[in-house]
Amino acid sequence: MDDAKIYEPASNRPLTRLFSFLTSIRFRLVLWYVGITAILLVISGGLLYYTLAQTLYQRDEAQFSSQVMQLGNTVQNWYQVTVQEGKNGNEETDVQLSRIQQDQIFEIAQKDLPQDAGVAIYDQNGNLVTSYGAVLGISLEPLNHMVSSYSCQTEPKQPEIQVCKMQLLTAQGLPAGSLVVGRQIDSQVILQRVLLNLSLVIPFILIILAIGGYWIASRAMRPVHIITSTARQIGKTDLSRRLNLKKRDELGELAATFDSMLNRLEKLFEHQRRFTADASHELRTPLTIMNVAVNQALTGQRKPDTYEEALSQIERYESALQTVRAENEHISRLVNDLLLLARAETGQALLEKTRVDLSEVVLDVVERLAPLAQEKGLHLSLGELPEVPVTGDRTYLVSMLQNLVENAIKYSAGKGSEVHIECGTGKKDGWCWLRVEDDGPGIASEHLSHLFERFYRITVKRADTEQPEEAPRGSGLGLAIVQWVVKAHGGRILLDSVEGKGSRFEIWLPLRRSDQD
Repeated sequence: MDDAKIYEPASNRPLTRLFSFLTSIRFRLVLWYVGITAILLVISGGLLYYTLAQTLYQRDEAQFSSQVMQLGNTVQNWYQVTVQEGKNGNEETDVQLSRIQQDQIFEIAQKDLPQDAGVAIYDQNGNLVTSYGAVLGISLEPLNHMVSSYSCQTEPKQPEIQVCKMQLLTAQGLPAGSLVVGRQIDSQVILQRVLLNLSLVIPFILIILAIGGYWIASRAMRPVHIITSTARQIGKTDLSRRLNLKKRDELGELAATFDSMLNRLEKLFEHQRRFTADASHELRTPLTIMNVAVNQALTGQRKPDTYEEALSQIERYESALQTVRAENEHISRLVNDLLLLARAETGQALLEKTRVDLSEVVLDVVERLAPLAQEKGLHLSLGELPEVPVTGDRTYLVSMLQNLVENAIKYSAGKGSEVHIECGTGKKDGWCWLRVEDDGPGIASEHLSHLFERFYRITVKRADTEQPEEAPRGSGLGLAIVQWVVKAHGGRILLDSVEGKGSRFEIWLPLRRSDQD
């Protein structure tokens, strides 16, 4: 037992479960949701970072530039101009700042400028007069050949360092030198923090969205799992299960459609089971009769001793053969009717439509069934039979009317006296009617809704008692065939019946267009 390999179903294997998860709709929904959200967050973060950077740069540059210019103006006012005699006898102008003024300048710089700012003052010859502070080792050198009296720019190698240079003039307008101020841009530090926060916040938001999205997708897909589970539990013999999802969204509509489909399938399977049982019963009865007739003919078979015994044996054989022939005809008609209805349901029953006169169909059917009506003690009466042209299959139209008249004769035998047949054109243009009416026992109201179902028969009660009598012999498919023929010809069938007074079947068919008035 220790060496035996334990088989694990494929549905329980980790790799299979992982593959099923990765290919599931839930995972793809979450992946798309998180992916699109990530793209939107990155774009939004980039726009935010760019906008914030531009705003901070402009604000800091304007503020710092104003501070540098204010300091430069102060320094210009403090320059002392002295005129001395030179070595060649010429007057020389000397522009200087006292030590006290230099200290005051640094005090102002510490107060008004950023803490990390560096200040350097150069004379008109480019020599350093004094300096204060440093900015990350960047030397604050004067700008040679200045195009304008003031300039602010960032270092090429270190864009976070900003240097402003201002040309200094005395009160008399004489060049005094230049002021150079450098600082580290504060907004760059802020932007780095913002970028760090975005790089931390965006993944955290995506994780939260992934968890929430998976939960939402799981709840949204729950009806699908219910549908799948219910579909797996439904078998051929049990179609009674339903989803019954009380939702008004698309999945609720899908579940309602699924339940509707199950209702149709259940009715179809129930109809199929009933059809199979009825067909088996209808076939079993004539086969049993044939078997009994043959057994009776063969029972006690021996060589006749006299001429009378031979005649009796021949009559017994003849009776058995007649019974077999009658039941064989019944089976053949039953099978033919079943084949016709089966072909009709599958659309394989093709109609050869031509011009047909309904009055001729009536005369043909009456001629065929007159002997049967006479045998049953009934009179076939005809009403007005004008020419009624329709477009249809004559064979099927004859079969339709023959089934109606045969039913009227069989159920009216012994209870009625007449079966009336007539046809004509309707009050509405383009339609005609065909009517079969009898004065038989009629049809009870509880049977009307089932009358055109296959193998459905009405059990007629005896006139003298309440006991049901045996239904007339037939296939139980006649009215089903009648209904199909009527619908195949674009018509409709109406039934009016009063129990104890008789029934009237009325068929409406469209007239042939070329023959309409």
